[in-house]
Amino acid sequence: MRMAVQGISAKTTKLPPSPIAFGLAAALAAALSLAAALVGLGSRGQDAPPAVTAIEEAAARNQRIAFFEARAEADVIDFVSLNTLAREYLQRARETGDVSDYERAEIAATRSLEILPANNFSGLVSLAAVRFAQHDFAAALTLGQQAVSLKPDDPAGYGVRGDALLGVGRYKEAEGDYQKMVLLEPSLPALSRLAGLAYLTGNEVNTVDFWRQSIAAAEGLPAENLAWAHTQLGGVYFALGETSKAEKEYAAALRVYPGHVPALAGLASVRSAQDRPDEALDLAQRAVARLPRPQNVTLLADLYLRAGRAEDAAAQYALVDAIDALYRDAGINTDLQLALFYADHNRNLERALTIAATAYEAAPGIYSADALAWVLPANTPKPMPGLARRCALGRRTPRCTTTRP
Repeated sequence: MRMAVQGISAKTTKLPPSPIAFGLAAALAAALSLAAALVGLGSRGQDAPPAVTAIEEAAARNQRIAFFEARAEADVIDFVSLNTLAREYLQRARETGDVSDYERAEIAATRSLEILPANNFSGLVSLAAVRFAQHDFAAALTLGQQAVSLKPDDPAGYGVRGDALLGVGRYKEAEGDYQKMVLLEPSLPALSRLAGLAYLTGNEVNTVDFWRQSIAAAEGLPAENLAWAHTQLGGVYFALGETSKAEKEYAAALRVYPGHVPALAGLASVRSAQDRPDEALDLAQRAVARLPRPQNVTLLADLYLRAGRAEDAAAQYALVDAIDALYRDAGINTDLQLALFYADHNRNLERALTIAATAYEAAPGIYSADALAWVLPANTPKPMPGLARRCALGRRTPRCTTTRP
């Protein structure tokens, strides 16, 4: 508990807003939104011994899923097995990138709540996590509120409710939930949320401190969760221009979880910044081969373009829309990420403005404001009335955040 209290007390020292927080907020939206909500929901299971390696963990997870799928099929009112399945599907989706696991988690949690509508805390938390992953923040907030009301002393309820509040731009309320969560259980799921919030609000000192505390408090969680925390800290260091520290964190993630795709992609960015293009391309190719997420495909395409391989780049760019369609088919709203991709690469600019404006209306927060501000200059020769533009420097190019004056 002492470690968590130290982290919270550090927040009383306010730092001026950092350009990094605004410059990279929308660029990191996809990774953070999925990871922050789901980390800690997966578990090794009470009936299985701890796995030694990430490969063994994955195999054990698949065995548990098969076991509980059989139980749920045999007993149509077994909501406990359905809740376990929802958690396992969510963790497997993190590890493999298979978006169909989000659909499976949704079905399992929904069925569980249909069987037991009242006093079903685990079902509420799991379905809230699914809705957040889908960027349905309003639904996630409703479910999170129900979970907190049902078990006010369980940190998981505050986690999913805080995530939903963060998604709709209610940062002070999200901070309250995260601080309550960390006081109840100062582990990686709670501390990582405070790290993400500190990053958004420009507090670089607390961002690094909370990520370090998260890493130290990862005992008992899946190896992927620890690798993810190292990768997130690596991303913060890279945004701050500290490439050597970023490299060390990405390397640590790959030691914990060999082949961890976000770490491979992060290390590819580091190698590009170090002017080591061949290594950067190799790492990006490995990341895409293992998990062709839009952000990984875009990274590879950008590296191809930088290397003068325009045809290879064009082929990768063409994949982004197709992959995005798979996410949408799985119920995952990707408006912000797609709008940024279009604006960054001068594609479908009218659609980019439409979807960015819709996202901002639905959830006027830092992510959506950043995306809208980045899309606006590409579509309008003059700033839109009533909007003030706050510009900041991202990794490579100026990025602007739009806020109401």
